Amino acid sequence: MSKSCALKVEDNKGHVPMFGDSEVEMLKLLTPLIRFSKCASREVIDKWEARGLLPMGLMDNFCAVLFISCTILSAQKAQRLFGVPASVLISMALDEIGFNAQDLAGDQSLLQKCGCCVAPNIDSWFMKRAQLLGTSDPFQEAMPFVNNVKMYVEKLSDLGFWNEFAELKVMDLPDNVASYCLEACDLAAILPAGHYDRNLFEDVRDDAGCVQLKPAMDMREWRKKMQRLRDDSPQPAIV
Repeated sequence: MSKSCALKVEDNKGHVPMFGDSEVEMLKLLTPLIRFSKCASREVIDKWEARGLLPMGLMDNFCAVLFISCTILSAQKAQRLFGVPASVLISMALDEIGFNAQDLAGDQSLLQKCGCCVAPNIDSWFMKRAQLLGTSDPFQEAMPFVNNVKMYVEKLSDLGFWNEFAELKVMDLPDNVASYCLEACDLAAILPAGHYDRNLFEDVRDDAGCVQLKPAMDMREWRKKMQRLRDDSPQPAIV
């Protein structure tokens, strides 16, 4: 890796782990993408497109993949803690920050020296936004609608959310969720970290276009399994 692509080393003194052991294993899988996102600025990607190295129709998807690789674990942790869909949080970040995760990280390294944490600014952004939406008045009144992204966004709008975050475009959020198939992030976030298995679910899309989850086993066994997983899963810390 060239010096220009090397990630900055962070001081590990006073370290507080962001993620549990199973999430750290997932972070290891994402590490190549996170490292690559440091090199692949939008300016570089634009040059690829201009020289015919990357089709224009794939540019946004490519940038979204890099952004999501840096933010997905924090978004899912925020959903587990506060119930706000990871898909909505990622969509908000894309719309508010743009496709460059480094802009969200500020001057911090996207991947910390410890190898088990992303930039604290990234994790903090998702925790604070989810806490605001999930626990504070009046926005927590929208929580009954979280299973339908469009209805949830509309309810937030009715509650005046966009008066405080004028830079966000209301209907861009469900569009982002649909364009980048972010509902899959929500399916993973409803279980303790590391226990997501798509075979546990039958996905049913309702008339409103929202994915509803039906357990792919007897409901009594399902509840027992979910409780065992939650009991065995450590609660992540908010940093």
